[in-house]
Amino acid sequence: MTMQSANTVIPEILQCQMVLHLVPDALLLVNSRGEIQWVNHRVESLLGYNAEELNNTSVEALIPPRFRERHQEYQQQYFEKPVLREMGRRKDLFALRKDGSEIPVEIMLSPLDKEGENMVLVSIRDVSEWYEAEQNRRLLSAELDHRVRNMLNLILSLTKQSIRNSSSLEVFQDAFLGRISALSHAYQ
Repeated sequence: MTMQSANTVIPEILQCQMVLHLVPDALLLVNSRGEIQWVNHRVESLLGYNAEELNNTSVEALIPPRFRERHQEYQQQYFEKPVLREMGRRKDLFALRKDGSEIPVEIMLSPLDKEGENMVLVSIRDVSEWYEAEQNRRLLSAELDHRVRNMLNLILSLTKQSIRNSSSLEVFQDAFLGRISALSHAYQ
């Protein structure tokens, strides 16, 4: 199938390259030795490298040092049984940028066979906004947890104090309800 534009026929290979450059994710074609064979232009905006800098470079150049040792194991296992695989969803997965900074990412691996050689098309998506929102959610959740535990401890303390100073159930009830009411007004 070919695309026509201004009466010019664009060869299929050029169409494929155009499509791959239009994809919003950074794409890398990696061989079974972990060498980058091709990248789309999104790699430059996401990671700061141009295609020439990454050509025949180990994919480990894009992996933060603390993850490299495990990555070698994962890469070997992946090429033993290559399958479509999603990585990083709901996890802390990072790519290393040219400037040394890290960026949170999700990665999709798509196995390819190129003239009998196992390869993988790696799609890298920037999830910085999601990651920041998740970090904020975790912080708020921890703060809420802390405040709820403090409130429950305060109620427990009020209950014990009311029991200790009460001679009857009615006295306890009046004292406890009075303390809870005072606490409620203080928090308003």
